[in-house]
Amino acid sequence: MATERIVQPPLHHINLKTIRMDEMIDFYAKVIGVKVIFKNDFAAFTSNDDAHHRVVFITLDGMHNDPEKVPHTGLHHTAFDYPSLADLIATFDRLRGEGILPHMSVDHGMAMALYYSDPDGNSVELQVDNFPTQREAQEYMRTSPEFRADPFGTYFDPVLVSQELADGLSHQEIHEKAWKGAYKNEVTAGYDPHMPVPGGVPL
Repeated sequence: MATERIVQPPLHHINLKTIRMDEMIDFYAKVIGVKVIFKNDFAAFTSNDDAHHRVVFITLDGMHNDPEKVPHTGLHHTAFDYPSLADLIATFDRLRGEGILPHMSVDHGMAMALYYSDPDGNSVELQVDNFPTQREAQEYMRTSPEFRADPFGTYFDPVLVSQELADGLSHQEIHEKAWKGAYKNEVTAGYDPHMPVPGGVPL
């Protein structure tokens, strides 16, 4: 019997439960530029492109915060993709100016990423690929001895990367230096990838 083709739909939106509706909308508006498409007493549909919604927030009677949220199983983070390292670091610089700091910043090998905590403590990844195409990134993950030895990657200080970009270094040059640990410091050395820290870590 012939195997049926599996339709592979792209991710369309995420829906977050919260009791901090306005704070959450404000955070995602500042970080990824969402705008409210529709809002009532229990739901807000937001989008940062032409889709009718990308990030949804709902609040219902009886919802409460989970003080053990981080060690519990469930969603670890959501991620958003940037077209260039310059765009990613410009976002870091802009958010830093507003007091919004990442709780973790890592070169994963196939991508460089900044992780932020939203007002509910959900981790939000902002990332840029280190390869020109997704296929090349997949091939790297499948075949690279470096990635096999360390699939998590290397911490980096985005302040130092921002300065390197301003000095004219390319994405590739920065990635190569980051992977070798050139942008580690006493702050990044203390990050814990498993424990998002609400409010970020001062840089």
